[in-house]
Amino acid sequence: MEFYDLPKDERSLLVEKALDEIVDVHDRYKNFSVLTQKEAITYIDKNYT
Repeated sequence: MEFYDLPKDERSLLVEKALDEIVDVHDRYKNFSVLTQKEAITYIDKNYT
């Protein structure tokens, strides 16, 4: 099944989980990330909410 074949509420939940994981990765790999976790949150809030 493709992403866009999912019902909208399931797609929204999947995107929310993915964004949460992106923020978490920026904390777990802070020594390798270009952005800090706070900068990643700010970027996501500005561009995806």
